[in-house]
Amino acid sequence: MQFDNVRLASVTVDNLKNVVHGELTLNGSDDCMQASILGLFGQNGSGKTALIRALAILKSLLTRMPLEPGLAESIQVDAESARLLFEFHLFEKKSGHVAADVWYEVVLEKQSNGQSGQLLLAPSVPDQSPKAVIRSERMWVSGLTSAGSRKTLWLDTDSTEWPFQPQVKYRHLIGTASAEKNALAVAKALAKERGLSFIFSGELSNVLLKKATDENVDARELTAVVQRLMRFGYSEFFVIAAAESALVNLNALPLQMKAEAVDGHPGLAGGVLLPLNGIGVLPSTLVPTVKAGLTQLNVVLEQLVPGLTIEMAEISREFGASGEAITKFQLMSHKNRRAIPLQYESDGIKKIIAVLHLIICVYNERTVTVAIDELDSGIFEYLLGELLKILAQGGRGQLIFTSHNLRALETLDKRFVAFTTVNPENRYVRIKNIKGTNNLRDVYYRNLILGGDDVNRLYNPTNNGRIALAMREAGQRHG
Repeated sequence: MQFDNVRLASVTVDNLKNVVHGELTLNGSDDCMQASILGLFGQNGSGKTALIRALAILKSLLTRMPLEPGLAESIQVDAESARLLFEFHLFEKKSGHVAADVWYEVVLEKQSNGQSGQLLLAPSVPDQSPKAVIRSERMWVSGLTSAGSRKTLWLDTDSTEWPFQPQVKYRHLIGTASAEKNALAVAKALAKERGLSFIFSGELSNVLLKKATDENVDARELTAVVQRLMRFGYSEFFVIAAAESALVNLNALPLQMKAEAVDGHPGLAGGVLLPLNGIGVLPSTLVPTVKAGLTQLNVVLEQLVPGLTIEMAEISREFGASGEAITKFQLMSHKNRRAIPLQYESDGIKKIIAVLHLIICVYNERTVTVAIDELDSGIFEYLLGELLKILAQGGRGQLIFTSHNLRALETLDKRFVAFTTVNPENRYVRIKNIKGTNNLRDVYYRNLILGGDDVNRLYNPTNNGRIALAMREAGQRHG
């Protein structure tokens, strides 16, 4: 079975940052030719960034990257572990319809320098600070030949005796050879120590691939599922955190691109950090790829900001310390027949440039999923609304974003919008009973003003009189 496309269908977050529990169904249409958009809105500290953080963790696990340092601090203080559950739709290549549904769960727990007991609160000492480790992973699949449409547990790493369970699945997929069992057990232990996924590890993938014969159809189909999700993570799934966007303020441009290899030059799927306040250096082999991406970006950029284009101006070609060919360059902005260093453009323009290539990919490529925290940061609200409207009407990929700016509520269909609540045990909701003629922004404002029950209340109200009094009191103390 060949899978053509992957779409995120839902995300469940437990005990991550300020989310005790939150479930969010994405606008995952059964038609992979249509855009899938989810905009998450809400007040500060209400769980928007937690969603993007969960997706960033997923990206790391799919691409065999270790859990990032400091992740343990994102697990709820009063909780021993955090749980993330992701649902995927996998589309068949021939028909274009959903061929399999996959649920992937990971449980993260705090570990105090490899020891049990009370956590050591000494973040300045690397070997004493708590770290996050993977306690368990699970994968359910529906759509495999032997199980049909039933949701069936195929992989569960929460076992000390077996590399994974259920035992009947292990024996069916892998067999009974002790050498393979021991090798997988060692690989599983190493993956946990390094903060890596075992389900998406090279060791398990290689064993499954070896067992994927015509006689073992389940191993062949499960291998196809795992490999397709990994390919999705490597080259089709992009997560842009707010901290990454903030690099613009530090005179660095985190340019996000998805470019195919051309004429022997390597492709690029991810970010490349380009300096803004001086001379930059890139491997010469990568320069044609980046230039081609900028050319594609400029086609749209000069329509968003009339007459504006950017250029990678080559200064010299040299050899680096290791003998590799390098190119020195400077990013330039062209407007009104004048060229100036890009660093002198506004932060809003730099933010647009940083993400625009991926936005173009979402519009054109049904295989691409992009998640952006604080998409509205620094972007003119009218332009933001128009961009989102264009993506919703003609896009083909999947976009997940958070925003404080409510202009998008006037341009997006209610299907594409969700909100955070003040209830940490029910963080994500959608406003129901909205007619097509209703202005979603007005409906949201009305909910903020009128409040609601404790479960679905969207805003923790403030008191203007108390704020003014507090300001007066603070000023008197300062004086």
